[in-house]
Amino acid sequence: MNIKEKVHTVIFASGAGTLAEAIIEHSLNDSGLYKVCAIISNNSATGVSSIASKYGIPFHHISTVLYPLHDDYVAALFRVLNLYKPGLLILAGYMKLIPKELINSKQWRILNTHPALLPKFGGKGMFGIHVHKKVIEKMEQISGLTVHRVSEEYDSGEIVSQEVVPVLEDDTPESLEARIKALERIVYPRIINEESALILA
Repeated sequence: MNIKEKVHTVIFASGAGTLAEAIIEHSLNDSGLYKVCAIISNNSATGVSSIASKYGIPFHHISTVLYPLHDDYVAALFRVLNLYKPGLLILAGYMKLIPKELINSKQWRILNTHPALLPKFGGKGMFGIHVHKKVIEKMEQISGLTVHRVSEEYDSGEIVSQEVVPVLEDDTPESLEARIKALERIVYPRIINEESALILA
């Protein structure tokens, strides 16, 4: 393997971009095996656009508001992705279901992270603080995060890696979320790097 070779990667993100930034930062390390070539968001006025600007990464707003017809929306996604020829699509707080046309393409692998130990607390509507509220409501003793492959249904793809976080007696949804997010910013880039190594092997 050429040590300078890196997997072209496109991040899909909807929010502030803190996780996207952690992924970008890791890619810039000497050990980074992937290169973030672009960020796609379904929101035009979102914090992740500032992250893209900070690192000089192209930012693309593609949404069903801009492209109400499904075929046009999918075509727009493919048009942008084909510019960068990615081997990896990385979801980082992306709040839209990925179209099946992208999932079924053989051009790339798609990874996502979920703030719980799947298959528990997954599925439609289970995102962000909603997950942690449910974990505490059910009096779970452990939670954590799951990195999984993306399938046509929310949070149902093959599990790649899981990390356990204990639920403390005095935890609130917010405190549990903060600890899992901190771990996510360490674990997810590492898993992306490991997936990149598999692609380059």
